[in-house]
Amino acid sequence: MNLFGNLIGTVLRQVAKRNKDNDAVKTADPVVFTDLEKKLETVNESAAPSRADALRDYFEKIREAQAENEANPNVETADKSVYEDILEQLEQLKPQVEHENRVPDIEMPQVQVNQVPGVTQAWNSSGGTLEGRMAPDMGAQKATLRIPNGGVFNVLEYSQNSVNLDGKQSRFALVEVGGQKAWVLESYLNFN
Repeated sequence: MNLFGNLIGTVLRQVAKRNKDNDAVKTADPVVFTDLEKKLETVNESAAPSRADALRDYFEKIREAQAENEANPNVETADKSVYEDILEQLEQLKPQVEHENRVPDIEMPQVQVNQVPGVTQAWNSSGGTLEGRMAPDMGAQKATLRIPNGGVFNVLEYSQNSVNLDGKQSRFALVEVGGQKAWVLESYLNFN
């Protein structure tokens, strides 16, 4: 599991706690949540064409887990409110994912940067998909450019500003893939 996987793990723990604390609904067998987590771990976010597709894969796996729970004579069927609660929590992620996948309607802003002599190639060593930003700032709008783990790209420029990432300062790098440009954190780039 990647980004969504981490969020979904949190959702599962929260739903399990709410289910346990709700006296009006029978507490689900802990195996239900263990089986759900195992099933959700099979979703390969990096293989999905987009984050929206990955989210759809998670929805599908949750429905599969519910059907398997209902068919399993060895584990008591969890109240359907458990699965509805999980799906409802994931539904709240949809607007964010749909917003991230839309084409931005603004141009890349011009910012003052340090020019890199020549063009340098690097590859994504983040362990996941790199999402670019429209400007060298963590709060900037996300760009449509997504670079898969291991993807190769050109590094065009570096920002003057930096952010603290895991105790280390990291500048932003303006990268280009297939004519698309976006800003990503330098610490995720590998030049070897």
